[in-house]
Amino acid sequence: MTRWCLSLLASSVALALDPDQSILRLLPKPGESRILNRTPVNSELDVVVTLGDPSGWWNPKSPLGVFLQRRGQPGLIYQIALANGIYDSDCFVRVERATETDVVIACHPEKGGPGPHRKFVYDVRAKGLVKRVDYSSSPVERRVTLQYQPRQEPPFRLLAGRVESPQAKQPQLRQSTYDEFALARPTQAANGYTRKVAAMNDEIGPMQVVAGTRWFGKTFYDAEGVTGVGGFGYFDPATKAPVLYSPKEIRDWSVTGMLVEPDAVWLGIAHRGEWGTSGGGILRFDRATQQVTQVPLREIVHKIVRSGDALVLDTDFGAAIFDGSNIRRFFVDETTDGRLRVAEAIPSRLGVPDLQAAQR
Repeated sequence: MTRWCLSLLASSVALALDPDQSILRLLPKPGESRILNRTPVNSELDVVVTLGDPSGWWNPKSPLGVFLQRRGQPGLIYQIALANGIYDSDCFVRVERATETDVVIACHPEKGGPGPHRKFVYDVRAKGLVKRVDYSSSPVERRVTLQYQPRQEPPFRLLAGRVESPQAKQPQLRQSTYDEFALARPTQAANGYTRKVAAMNDEIGPMQVVAGTRWFGKTFYDAEGVTGVGGFGYFDPATKAPVLYSPKEIRDWSVTGMLVEPDAVWLGIAHRGEWGTSGGGILRFDRATQQVTQVPLREIVHKIVRSGDALVLDTDFGAAIFDGSNIRRFFVDETTDGRLRVAEAIPSRLGVPDLQAAQR
């Protein structure tokens, strides 16, 4: 295994004192490269992930780099790996984990859907690569379930097999009229979705029965002239007619998961388009004030469950826990010897005092 150390101490003082530029100048195209992530791994070293494409796309022409850099001497850099893309075509890169032992890169295909992970395992003392592992982290593809276990770390364990809920036949919804659509989503209407072009396809998505009342979220494909208006609601027990809510924060989104509570309705939202489905976070709808607060999350949320003061989220990435301030994210990881385990991803620190205030 080749291991090498590059010292930039002979370069200009200004450059040597700039940690990011000290690394970027080592890459084939420093002017087009960017730092994706920098994480301290011990008292002396940072692990730094770079990409040779400013927009975040990884392909054979835009190598991804993993380096260790001495914090007090930014010119002292150890290359762990410099790798071309997983695919022949582009995939969008996210650094999902960076620790003193490994870096995990998620590679998202251009058309959406789960993509492979690439894991770089390294020895921080020897400052060299130990092994590279490519694997799928999708719980569906791996046929595993993440079971929540509070007061344990990590707070999820893996169970073999998947339990898929049967899809009950859903009643049809009245389609939004074009005037309703244009009023609710004027930007989309002005973006080529004219009265002659736009075709509505509002459908019922996730459902929950609360005290005998059926609540539901709306879902719709939103591309190629087909569209809809986002919302949620319930069927009136007496008349069987739907009662709909469509605040402005949800009109552009499909509902993918929901939790109805006495004081609030929680909704996982996503955009279903030509390039796949992309998550839009979760919304909290206050049932008394009808105020909406959005919590950013890039995963697609399939289910929302309350556990004490926290929400447990089943996502396409794995699972997440939202405590009212921060989101902890977890995924199915593969070790160097092929075993599966639950690993914690880089956390989402949201800083949402307005949400905490709304819950008090």
